[in-house]
Amino acid sequence: MVSRDTLAEGAEATLTALMHDAAHLLNWVNQVSDTTRRGSYHNRRFADAAEVVGLSWPDGKLAPASSGFRDVVLSDQVRAYPETPKLLTELEAAITTTLPALAPRRESGKTRTRITAACACEQPRRITLTPSTLDRGMIICDVCRQPFKAAQD
Repeated sequence: MVSRDTLAEGAEATLTALMHDAAHLLNWVNQVSDTTRRGSYHNRRFADAAEVVGLSWPDGKLAPASSGFRDVVLSDQVRAYPETPKLLTELEAAITTTLPALAPRRESGKTRTRITAACACEQPRRITLTPSTLDRGMIICDVCRQPFKAAQD
């Protein structure tokens, strides 16, 4: 699933997020554990799979020794692929058309209390929802495999 927040970051961020998830899927299919500390950190096996699907460690950024490989980017090979600019342009157009429809709907006359919940990732992912939605049952982060909990501001 690509979040509204990721879509709002644009076509390149959206494509990177999809490829990031593809790296996890590749490892899952091959029964390779690609995170450490109950999903908190991406390890070298994630980085290897990310490279296979077309992601790389950012140029000029020091790579971690064993874990913390979450922040991969599109590789030079993917950027050089002749169809990539067209894909990014079409994806950006689709996002621009779709994003307004994904805005949270407001019911007239009603005020809703919303809270922020965070997962246990090294850099926690955050979601905004009503307290009753969070109370209905666990919402599990697909990256760290831990439940989202009400964030302490």
